[in-house]
Amino acid sequence: MRISVEQLVLRAKEGTLSAAEVDAVAARLTSEPLDEDTYSLLYVIARTRATRHRRIVESFLDCSEDPMLARLAVQTLCTFWGEADRYRDVLDRFIAGVEWDEDGDVRDVALSALEAR
Repeated sequence: MRISVEQLVLRAKEGTLSAAEVDAVAARLTSEPLDEDTYSLLYVIARTRATRHRRIVESFLDCSEDPMLARLAVQTLCTFWGEADRYRDVLDRFIAGVEWDEDGDVRDVALSALEAR
């Protein structure tokens, strides 16, 4: 039986997801198309500090079809995981602006990440 996305998020916040469950979330992110659950699933990876899934998170950095996913990817890598220095070129690019970040959400979180480092 598959755990609901809401339960996954709750358990990620509580710190009660097993490594296998986190890996299953990562597998869903790579095998399923973007949908209404993608943000929550990416959030689970962020909250569990599953840095072994870094490449999956990085794959959302240029998610022009959903800037909020790019925003969460930047926030995860640079703020939650404390690796802003590693992604300085990415932060600089978003601070300069990308055309698909129409509301400036990615730019704002990039600025915040840079200031917090």
